[in-house]
Amino acid sequence: MLTKEIRFFVSYARADEEFVLKLDQDLRAAGVNLWLDQLDIDPGKHWDRAIEEALKTCQGMLVVLSPASVESKNVLDEMSYALGEEKKIIPVLYLKCDIPWRLGRLQFVDFTGSYDTGFTQLLRFIRKAVLAHFYQELCASGREALQNRTVEIAPFLDALAEDKRRGLTLIVRPSPEVAARFSAVIDRLKEAAPNHFYYDATRFHFTI
Repeated sequence: MLTKEIRFFVSYARADEEFVLKLDQDLRAAGVNLWLDQLDIDPGKHWDRAIEEALKTCQGMLVVLSPASVESKNVLDEMSYALGEEKKIIPVLYLKCDIPWRLGRLQFVDFTGSYDTGFTQLLRFIRKAVLAHFYQELCASGREALQNRTVEIAPFLDALAEDKRRGLTLIVRPSPEVAARFSAVIDRLKEAAPNHFYYDATRFHFTI
């Protein structure tokens, strides 16, 4: 799965159902973890409670914007909740409409022209959100471990003279083609976490 920890709630108007179901199918095929009412509410479960639970547990939201959705009280309520909880929101402009002012500062993905172009851009935005969420969770778990003193310290750090372990390290430099692919991945990581340190392409290597 592309997204293991972060899940996106899909907020939309019923009038846009055909577009939403296609988008959902394509995103799931690409490995995106989504929650859509029509597909993820089990039979017999109370509809309103299921939506409320999903809103609380999903870390992100895709808001499908159209003339119908911006007039939908349910969509506006879901959007307001996500904003209030500071969840990651990605507006998806399906049909031209007046974008709600509370979303005005957020970059939206435009599907009003080419579906394929919009889908590629949306997938890129989602991947950035997933990477950012991963680093936030990693940092939070590290801080918690340090605060609770549950970090395991290597036993030889305070007694290096007693460390009799020996090993052989082989460093392999990648080909220019492989290094170029690594550079492309690093560039995407920089977009999601610009404050981290990254090696440049001339220093890429494999340690065996």
